[in-house]
Amino acid sequence: MMIFDRACDIAFPSDEVACLHLPEFLNRIDEQIVFRSLAQEDAMKILKTMLDEIVRDVKAQHNASLLVTEEAAKYLVQKGYSPQYGVRELRRTVERLLQIPLSSLIISGRFKEHKSWQVVCDSGGVSIIPADSA
Repeated sequence: MMIFDRACDIAFPSDEVACLHLPEFLNRIDEQIVFRSLAQEDAMKILKTMLDEIVRDVKAQHNASLLVTEEAAKYLVQKGYSPQYGVRELRRTVERLLQIPLSSLIISGRFKEHKSWQVVCDSGGVSIIPADSA
């Protein structure tokens, strides 16, 4: 068994890759792309795209408006983002805290009672309420 051991003075991410892998493996790599970690602002942009899609679907399928307040959006980002893992949990968080409760409202028939709804942040998390009761 051959042990690969080189002294590593790491100045760039590509130097770290060279220290960790054999030259035979490195010759098979065409490009190296280094990504920066996502910040909370990036998570908010991703969330906005997700929310725009949900709002569009609600309008198209149920002819109703859905407004997500800034506080509710911040809460969703807070629950779905971490500096260590980025936005890996964001989709599931939106599904669990917004899409499932929204689906329950639609299935129960209560969604048809109002044409305008709001997603608000309260002490228990996010809630979907009629816009006229906000």
